[in-house]
Amino acid sequence: MVELISVHIPKTAGMSFRNVLEQVYEPEKILLDHDFPFDGSNIESEIRVIHGHFWVSKYAGYFEAAKRIVWFRNPIYRVLSHYFFLKTHPGPEVRPDLAVLGLLEFAEHPQIRNTMSQFTQGVDPEDFYFIGIQEFFAEDLTDLSGMLGWNSFKQSVTNSNRYPEYTGHLYKILESREILKKLMISNSEDVELYELALSLRSKRRRKALSQTAASLAVVRTLDGFSQSGTHIDTGIKILSEYVPTASCIQNALNIFKGEWVSRFPGDLALLEAGQVPSFEDARISWAIAQLGGVKGQRILELGPLEAGNTHMLEQAEAELIIAVEANPHAYLKCLIVKEILRLSRAQFLCSDYVRYLRLSSGKFDVCFANGILYHVENPAELMALMAKTSDRIFIWTHYYEKKLLQANSRVAHTFIGETQTDYEGFEHTLYQREDPHTLTPNSYDTKTPYSSWMTREQIIDCLRYFGLEHIHINFDESDHPNGPSMAIVATRY
Repeated sequence: MVELISVHIPKTAGMSFRNVLEQVYEPEKILLDHDFPFDGSNIESEIRVIHGHFWVSKYAGYFEAAKRIVWFRNPIYRVLSHYFFLKTHPGPEVRPDLAVLGLLEFAEHPQIRNTMSQFTQGVDPEDFYFIGIQEFFAEDLTDLSGMLGWNSFKQSVTNSNRYPEYTGHLYKILESREILKKLMISNSEDVELYELALSLRSKRRRKALSQTAASLAVVRTLDGFSQSGTHIDTGIKILSEYVPTASCIQNALNIFKGEWVSRFPGDLALLEAGQVPSFEDARISWAIAQLGGVKGQRILELGPLEAGNTHMLEQAEAELIIAVEANPHAYLKCLIVKEILRLSRAQFLCSDYVRYLRLSSGKFDVCFANGILYHVENPAELMALMAKTSDRIFIWTHYYEKKLLQANSRVAHTFIGETQTDYEGFEHTLYQREDPHTLTPNSYDTKTPYSSWMTREQIIDCLRYFGLEHIHINFDESDHPNGPSMAIVATRY
């Protein structure tokens, strides 16, 4: 008897979901419907799942007890993924001439335009048993397995886009507002459908939370009230008091209440934490694209802060992330994030960055240092050590530009002098900045009484001096409130 009808919309994680289905159900009990000539009675009785590329209306009026499942994806990303996929995989179910169309022509084609709406036409989204979102595949798969009582299975990413330098092409397109606008107009129905699906997802997850006493505690604690309705202060004083509520994520965050900088991703954004989008950092997305992706690579990350960028690197399928944090409070918060988001390929170390690199003999595929360089006393040494550790590095940093900093009343008074110096033959000028605050749990300005800044040109020259000759720069902001800044990807080859 058919229990599930799973609609596979192209480029929405359908192959990954099929892999799970084949683990939960025996493969011979799954009908893979790709143009299956269904006549109303020709499906064998042992079939429990129908999965494939078909419109949901194909089985309207049949298998009424079967649960309808579909996965959606951000329509713009779906179209782009489909476009590049067909460049290397022109399948028989798609007209061959689609593979030779330009992007905008492709997006306008009747077979492609509003694909998700076409596949689900005739069925109210609320009538689906489950709508998963590809961007939250792991989370939503966990939710679905709980709803259906599935036991152990292994998640895997299959059918990934193999178009050469796919990520780089993707981000170039995403930088064009004109192209994005046209893609959104071409797929306006899918954009509306996707927004509705996100709303239904939030409703589903809130409902699931409200069905347990633990999640009820989360909701009430977020509002600042105990279960009895009495207002409580849930900031936890370590070793001096106990948690006053049932198990919930917010309890862990409240250990460092008032100290969080980052806003958590997805539905967790509702938690009481910070507001900086560290888990959706455009600089990291750009760097990953410039590097051609980090899938299967070993990453060294200096200064993970609250593991927001670490999470992005794990989502980009890095094989291993060694994240070194010098601030003890930030290190402990990284461990909390690791537990909450179930980071399985990240290892956090509590160590001084420079001392770690001095003693390290290992090599990494990439070294990330987001917001670290301008915190150290000897930035040239840090860059030299990074270049020794990896042939490819990413840096986001502030830099010294006298006129710009003199006009910035927020930081101008903190610079106390300059020094001509040399590191391993690289001659340069350091501009010392005195930190106006002592190191406190929620202060990340510096780990020493002063730090040293370099000019934009000398940072670039330093990277080249130590062998990283290929330089790409973005996010060059001369008017950043804390001083001019830039993002750099530097590579040896």
